[in-house]
Amino acid sequence: TQIYESLAYLCMFVVLFFIYKKNPPLRRRSGCLFGLALTMIFGFRFLVEFLKETQHGGVDSALHSALGLDMGQMLSIPLIVAGVWLLCRSLRRPPDSKPFTAVKGK
Repeated sequence: TQIYESLAYLCMFVVLFFIYKKNPPLRRRSGCLFGLALTMIFGFRFLVEFLKETQHGGVDSALHSALGLDMGQMLSIPLIVAGVWLLCRSLRRPPDSKPFTAVKGK
């Protein structure tokens, strides 16, 4: 699963970089790319946890037996919700007057 995760994170980076470069209107929406990144990263992490072997013992075992979710999935849910909230919030607000640009040397 570590190989799946690393390949997926590389693909997510490429997708987010492509969106950043080819879609300037999204750059003008504060929080849009960050919300998309949170949703993609932790959404995939939530799904990958189904493939991982369950670790027995402790709190993780109690959560798994009670809810059917691992600790990684439980920790991913709030970040997925935060990402969706940021994404929706940024798309509802008017775009910023100027897109974000990195400050080039002094």
